[in-house]
Formats: sequence, C-alpha cells, structure tokens
Amino acid sequence: MSKILNLRKYELIFTTSFFYTHGVSGHLYEMIDYCYISRLNGINAGILLADGVTKKVFETAIRNKYNFTQEELDDILSNTVECHKPLIIQANNVCIVDGSWRILNCTIYANNVFLFRCSEDDFTYFADCKSIKRTHLMQDFKLYPERFEELDIEVVDYVKKLLWSKFHNPRPVKTNTGLLYLTTACRALTLDGVKNIINKGLCDKYLIVTNDVSLYSTIASNTVVVEQAPVKDIFELFDTYIYTPTDLQKDCSPRFIVECAVYGKNVVYEIDYVCDGIERRREDIASDLSKLELVSNDFFVTYFKEHAESKNNSS
Repeated sequence: MSKILNLRKYELIFTTSFFYTHGVSGHLYEMIDYCYISRLNGINAGILLADGVTKKVFETAIRNKYNFTQEELDDILSNTVECHKPLIIQANNVCIVDGSWRILNCTIYANNVFLFRCSEDDFTYFADCKSIKRTHLMQDFKLYPERFEELDIEVVDYVKKLLWSKFHNPRPVKTNTGLLYLTTACRALTLDGVKNIINKGLCDKYLIVTNDVSLYSTIASNTVVVEQAPVKDIFELFDTYIYTPTDLQKDCSPRFIVECAVYGKNVVYEIDYVCDGIERRREDIASDLSKLELVSNDFFVTYFKEHAESKNNSS
C-alpha cells in the first residue's frame, strides 16, 4: 500500500502516533469508541492504523471486547485503513488519541487536529506546523495545570471516556485470579518482578496477558496462565486486577481501572510512586462513575461539529 494517504473522503480520522507500536492498548479502544460515537452522530469518521497493528488483530480486538451488531462491526471495519508509518496523510480533520507528535517524518495536511492529551507535554510541533490549520488540545484541567498560552493552539477542558454500553457484559464469576497486564509497549516486567508479585500471595491463581508470551512462558504452571493479547471475555477470567508500573511511571487516563469499577473487580496497586492520572481516575470513579461513560451527546461530538464545520466552511 502507498505510504501517501488521501483520506479526505472522511470528515474525521482517528489515529495514533507511530514512533512505536501501541498494540492492543487503551489507545486502540479509544479509536474504536470515538469512531463509533462519531458515526452514530452523522460524522463520517474513519480509523487509521498507523502504528503497526494489523487489521486482523484490530478485528479480533473488536470482536473480543464489543457487542456490536454485525452491521456496526462491518461499518467500522469498512472504514478502517491500515498503513504502517505513512509518509503523508491528507485529511479534513484528524484526532490523535494519544496526543503525541511522534509521527516520525510523516506530514499531516489537515484543517484541524484534535489531540487527546496523554503523556506528552510539548506541543510546539503542532503549534508551528504549517500544514495543519488549527490544533485543539483536549485535556483534563484537573490533571494538567498547563494552558499553553504561548502557543497558537486551542486548549480545551475534556476528560476521555469509555463506550462501555457497547462492551460485552461479563458473567458474574468468582475465580480468585489476579490479572497482570504486561504488554511490552510500556508495561513489561522482568521475570523476577512478576515472581515477586506472585510470591505475595495476593490471589490463588494468576493470568498474565501480554503481546509477547515468550517473555513469561517459563513461569507458566497450573496456577499461572500466560495468554496472548487480546483475550476474549477477559473480565470473566479474573477477580483482581494487579496494577503494575509503567515505564514512565505515569498513566494519563487509565481505562482498565474504570472498567474494573464498572464490572465490580478489585484493583491492587503494585507501584511505589504516585501517579496523578490514576488518582484523577479514582477521584472520578468515586465521585460519579457514570460521567466516564461515552454517550451519544458527548462534548467531543459537539465541539468537533462546531469547530470542524466552521473551519471547513471557511477553507
């Protein structure tokens, strides 16, 4: 496939940065969630898989997590483009769900770019980019203190949400199993690190989910199962999610602890640092979990329609 993409048939393209492969991660599900809710609102949205995730893996991830009708599934898949590390992206509007400028030597031509802020704190690339007419940084003001008044970008108060109304609803089970989610993009642990957690006796059994099963296959046993991500019906396979450190010791808006709250799963934090992103998620969960659900009248849809349409009309 050509590395030069003309995606202007879409009003809005959801994608990620592609300096490395995010894989089956929260950012992948963010693209699915927001593409679905956008299309539900009459926005001709699509998804660009640019980080190395294949369409086959993408489809498996959708089928394992969502209860979309066949028509809804076909609609998303037919509007998903796979192109690893494109060189040029021509689009009307782009939403980068990890909010990162790390797109290697790619040039994006767009009227608007919407950034869901995550771990990045430098947005000069977008402010200075001549091929993007306007950048909108969407961030949780309670989490991020910066407003970037010195940059020519719009900074908007927004909290990312989850489309759990379309997730598979797990059966209530009791397994006394602890889940360790150890993908190599940012959550891999050493074997010794995993053994140290298991030796604490938090649970009777353990499920390790990873994109590289070879890393942990040597400790597989009757009480330790190692599975390749994504895993079908994962919320029926554990009772306790054991939250482990990330490489950067930060997690801007962890989705999985929200899902654990939705489905009544326990969370144990095996970290020796304070993460502001986790604390904000826990605060929102305790305050009003329902406000973290992505619904059809979400502010993102309203904001996009107001700003993207006016920009398109003036271009």
